[in-house]
Amino acid sequence: MKKILALVFILLLLSVMFSGCGGNANTVNTPKSTPTADNTNTKPEETPAATEEPEEKGPYNFAKGKFAVDERGFATEKYDYELPLTTTDEVLQYWTTNYTPEYLPMDYNQSPFPLEVEEKTGVHVEYLMVSAATRAENFSVLIAADELPDILSQAGYFYRGVFKDGITEEKFFVNLYDYRDYMPNYIYEVMKDAENDVSVYNAVFLEDDIIGSFYCLRDDKYPGNGLFIRGDWLKKIGMSRDDIVTWEDTYNMLKAFKSQIDTATYPAILFSNLAGSGHWICFDTVDTTSTALTQMIDANGKVYVGCTNDRDKAYMTEINKWYMEGLFDPNWAAFPNMTAEGFRERWLGDQFGYVALAVPDVVGEQHIIDDPETSWMPIADPVLEEGQTLHVGSRLTRLYYGSACVSTRCNNIELAVTWLDWRYSPTGAEVMSYGA
Repeated sequence: MKKILALVFILLLLSVMFSGCGGNANTVNTPKSTPTADNTNTKPEETPAATEEPEEKGPYNFAKGKFAVDERGFATEKYDYELPLTTTDEVLQYWTTNYTPEYLPMDYNQSPFPLEVEEKTGVHVEYLMVSAATRAENFSVLIAADELPDILSQAGYFYRGVFKDGITEEKFFVNLYDYRDYMPNYIYEVMKDAENDVSVYNAVFLEDDIIGSFYCLRDDKYPGNGLFIRGDWLKKIGMSRDDIVTWEDTYNMLKAFKSQIDTATYPAILFSNLAGSGHWICFDTVDTTSTALTQMIDANGKVYVGCTNDRDKAYMTEINKWYMEGLFDPNWAAFPNMTAEGFRERWLGDQFGYVALAVPDVVGEQHIIDDPETSWMPIADPVLEEGQTLHVGSRLTRLYYGSACVSTRCNNIELAVTWLDWRYSPTGAEVMSYGA
């Protein structure tokens, strides 16, 4: 019995001795699981996988690879960018103009709106504001010196030649099609109604694999511009808008304006597009002083060109009569279009009574006019006789004035394209349309 108690005592003593090895009595040493011949059917203890370090995003929030595409690689949905688009100090130069400098006398770069856009996007943009009157000359100098800025507005309008050649042959401008991975929103907006609004697709795609410009696009189809008339002048001459239907009605109205309205020395405007910006088209032709003559198709599918046939002779005979009777300013050539310098001041300044205007100009700027009686009203395009169907002219489209292209001299084309595309994103479009 004593031998048994002695043996138990020794075992307890050894147990205490070994449990004390390793220092702190509260520490539990768990042996590693090592498979042996005796525990091959025992599931080894799982070791937690090492946490992967997050991949560095870099300084850009580009859209590439982050949106669904179709078989052509075109975005099938809108994409809202993570902001800021960049955290770098790069500066993009943007060549553009201000048609109303008298209402923005400060340096545009320091005005509230571009500063707000820069704060949101993180993209530093230096706006090169060129006078509207000297843009063509300035553009020619930049082309000749091969010093085009990163982004240019309306470059296709000023480029003397085929704009597509400026992309594919002369290499002045970027083929934006090659950067479609960086502009999902613009591509989506162009393609979403392409079957019903071919004017957008045809303007954007110079070929099926060539895109030259970001065009201003509206949310829905509207006429780009329209004819407007001074409603208050009509009252003064004893007429209403319903009285002005035919070409002859329009002529009589302008004669009355000239004789009865003191400020109406020249009551109408004639642009270098001789067809009233596409609204004096009741002669089934569109005439212009431009070297790019308008091409049209008649009812038989035959192509004809403006300024070349009897229709044009009939129209120009009428225009000559209006001009000789003082219904147009004799300095009409100084106003090539409705964005010409000085035109805006004149239609807002009580000098014209019948003009073609961009619709938002009338809606947004009529409040500038001091006289509360002044009333600009839309009016239908004139016809030669009531019931005539007009076959040429403008059409409903989402396209609007304004475009931007990217120069091949740009050092960061991806960033320039991304910044332009952001303006078509849900957030960017809201900011660009309404501000904060």
